[in-house]
Amino acid sequence: MPVPSKLSSPDSRSCIPKPRRARCTSWARPRCLQRALTTKLTTKEERDERDELEQQLQQRYLQNLPQHEPLLLVKPEPCPKVERSGGAQLAAALGHVLLRMVSMASPPNRPGQERISCFQSVKLPEVGITSYATRLHRFFRCSGECYVLALVYIDRLLKRQQDIAVTELTCHRLLATSVVLSAKFLDDRYYSNAFYAKVGGLTLTELNGLEKRFLLMLDWRLHVRAEEYTLYHDLLDTVVSRGLYRDQPSEK
Repeated sequence: MPVPSKLSSPDSRSCIPKPRRARCTSWARPRCLQRALTTKLTTKEERDERDELEQQLQQRYLQNLPQHEPLLLVKPEPCPKVERSGGAQLAAALGHVLLRMVSMASPPNRPGQERISCFQSVKLPEVGITSYATRLHRFFRCSGECYVLALVYIDRLLKRQQDIAVTELTCHRLLATSVVLSAKFLDDRYYSNAFYAKVGGLTLTELNGLEKRFLLMLDWRLHVRAEEYTLYHDLLDTVVSRGLYRDQPSEK
C-alpha cells in the first residue's frame, strides 16, 4: 500500500464533514402514515386522502398534549444594599486593632527583660500606628483585602512565635512587612521592595530581612481559607462601622 508523501492539513476541505440537514417536525408521525408518505401516489384522490389523514392525526396529537398552568411572574424584591468598607477604612481599622494590641501587651517584669526581635525598632517612631497604616495605604495602593490578610498573618505569627509581641517598638515593622507580603501574595500588581522600604521608613536591607524572617516564622504559609478571611474581615468591618478608628486618644 503506498504511503502518502504529504499529510493533508486539518484545514483542507476533505476533512470537514458535510453538515446534516435536520428535520424540523412538531410531532412524530406514526409508522402507517410514514409508509403512506413514502409510497408513490398517482391519483389525486389518494393524495387528498393522505393529507386528510395527516391533518386528523396532527389534530389528535395536539388535543392529547398535557395542559400546563400559566407561569406566575412574581416581581422580585430588591436586594438590600450592602455597604462594604473601603481600603482606606480597612487600613485605619487595622491600625486601630494593632493599637489595642499594644495597650493589651503585658509589660516586662523587670528592666532588661524586654523581648528583643528583628521587628523591634531602636527608638519609638514619631508617627502613630493608625497614621502609619493610612500612609501605607496612600502610597502602596494595594487592595482592601490585603489589610485583612495582613491581620491574619500577624495573628499567625503571634501564635507561632511566643517571643514576639505587638508593642510600640514592633507594631510599625510588623504592619509594613505583613502588608507587603499580602500585596505580593494577593494583588496582581505591586511595587518593588525599594519603593515599599522608602514609604515605610526602612532601608532596603531591613525590609528584605524582615520579609524573609516573617516568611520563615510563618513556614511560608500565606494561604487564607474563606472562613478565616470572613472572621478577620468582620472584625475590621466592625471597627469601621462603629467609627473606632477615628478616635485614637492614646496614639502618639
